Amino acid sequence: MSDLAQHDPDKEMRARWEKLKNSSKVWNDHAAAEEFERGLLHPQLARELYTLPSEVFLARAAKEMVLRAIELEKELAKTQQERNEALQRLETSDKELNEVLGDLSEARKQLKEARIRARKADDDLLKSVKELESARAELPKRAIDDYKGSVGFKEGLKRMGQVSYEYGYQVALARFRT
Repeated sequence: MSDLAQHDPDKEMRARWEKLKNSSKVWNDHAAAEEFERGLLHPQLARELYTLPSEVFLARAAKEMVLRAIELEKELAKTQQERNEALQRLETSDKELNEVLGDLSEARKQLKEARIRARKADDDLLKSVKELESARAELPKRAIDDYKGSVGFKEGLKRMGQVSYEYGYQVALARFRT
């Protein structure tokens, strides 16, 4: 920075202040003073620009740049630390999410199996109800068939046959006699 060329005092400076020159004094120039008052010109920089030799000014400017660089490095380190913490939280959240998704998948699988078992139980229950209704309908028929096949029923029929034979015989005899 010390290799900067000497400037012509009347040469216009390249800055956003068009009328400001190397030789102009801010406090003597009304337009520059207005910019200074509105804060467009940095007060410390403007004062040093006109009061200090260029080497001191450059050294102080370099010092300010170094201090600003250090400040920015600290801010960068803080930002990186915050980013790393955020990444760790993200990784932890991802792990928890994967665990929850695994649990959800297992729960869905168990739910599907439970639904299958419930459907199968419903089918078995329906089948049992149909068998019960069928058995209730057939039970009187079966009871009658079982009773007809029993020895007591057959003996009763024999006795009834004899009675009806005897009764029929007596009826026939009564007709013949009349």
